[in-house]
Amino acid sequence: MMARARKSKVAAALRLAGRRLKNFIHPNVIVTSVPPNVHADWNLPVKVRDGTTLRVNVFRPAEPGN
Repeated sequence: MMARARKSKVAAALRLAGRRLKNFIHPNVIVTSVPPNVHADWNLPVKVRDGTTLRVNVFRPAEPGN
């Protein structure tokens, strides 16, 4: 009986590992364009406290005050 429970746990772990590997190789991602009412600034440099420069994407309303 213990061997059957162990096999069941191993099988469940292998199924989970398989799903994670599949999602790693082919993630479920949908890429869309920026909506017309949003302004996008791409790859803006931002310097952080330790002096490292990070590149960020900033999305903001296209019209000021919105």
